[in-house]
Amino acid sequence: MSGRRAAIITCLLFTAIAVGLCSFSIVDAAVFQRIRIGDRDGFGFGTGEGLLNFQGDPVNVDGVGVLSEEPPGDFLPDLNQDGLVQHFQGDDFDNRSVAEIAGDFIEGSGFSDTGSVGAQFTDLSLSQSYDTTFPPPNDFPDPPPTNRNDAHFEFRFFVETSNIDSGQPIFFNIVFGDIGAISGELTVSFADGSGVTVTIDPINPSIEDGLIRGAALEFDFADIFTSVAGGWEGYADVDVVTRPGIAGGDPFYALDFVELSQAPLNGPGLVPATLIVSKSSTFPGDLVLSWDPSCNGAADDYAIYEGEIGNWYSHIIADCSDDGADLTEEIAPSVVLDGSDRYYVVVPLTSTNSGLEGSYGTQSTGDERPFAVAPCIDAHAIGCP
Repeated sequence: MSGRRAAIITCLLFTAIAVGLCSFSIVDAAVFQRIRIGDRDGFGFGTGEGLLNFQGDPVNVDGVGVLSEEPPGDFLPDLNQDGLVQHFQGDDFDNRSVAEIAGDFIEGSGFSDTGSVGAQFTDLSLSQSYDTTFPPPNDFPDPPPTNRNDAHFEFRFFVETSNIDSGQPIFFNIVFGDIGAISGELTVSFADGSGVTVTIDPINPSIEDGLIRGAALEFDFADIFTSVAGGWEGYADVDVVTRPGIAGGDPFYALDFVELSQAPLNGPGLVPATLIVSKSSTFPGDLVLSWDPSCNGAADDYAIYEGEIGNWYSHIIADCSDDGADLTEEIAPSVVLDGSDRYYVVVPLTSTNSGLEGSYGTQSTGDERPFAVAPCIDAHAIGCP
């Protein structure tokens, strides 16, 4: 394991005070962004509209997007509103699709799946009382649920050489809810038989019952990929072990998805197509740009690039920070492009936390727009959705 980067990038501990065939293979000529087992759908609850947490407040704390780990952190629902999110308390759920129950529901781009499995462990309560709520015969992923309900995932896929940069790290991301008062363990194992194990810190049930959290691990490219004819073979086994050393395991928790990605969970994301450019009323010749925030609340700044219309990948730095953090910036157009019609790109940054640039947007093909040759931050991770 010499030289291996296994630093945990984030374990988001925010105190809250497509269904297809049962077996299929994704083949996508786009650039590899991620391979995801399961999907980001708020554990099958979506936005959680109308659902309340253990304190009687909306589970979607900020009302934005599906239930997730993103700040300030959402919650699994207290379905019977008894003030607890637990086994044998009326809180069991199973929101899996047919493909998820089959175990092979995979999302992502830029890869061919060769046998990834584990989606059967997502979008349901891994609860010791599952059989009480959903009497047998049922589709519990590793019966009987009264035993230790740990989860296992296998990533098996192929990426063409042209679809990935072998100099970039790879991130393992996981989103989970309500791993309780005793810590768990997350193990990622590699093709060479080695692996990395990290601790999942417990929540405080009295103030965080049902809290949704996420974790990201960063690995060297060679940890995940092995060179083969025409490209790279991706491999990783993932085990979520709750309450290690205790026979019963955690009696109630849930998983939304796991993925291998070019971006960590707290990556900068992308700015939606909301950019407005207008003339300055203060300084003649200047332009005022305004935009909506990134899809990821982890973004803490923004860069602005400008390029020549028609030469769509010519963008150069116009500004490397959103002064005032108000999603509005006044700039003087670059003299380098004098006489040219310009286009502008706003890119989210995580300058404080991880020093990354996010997405530059997408081309008409859906592929990511190329990064600037001389960027504000020379490290990139997209993230979102």
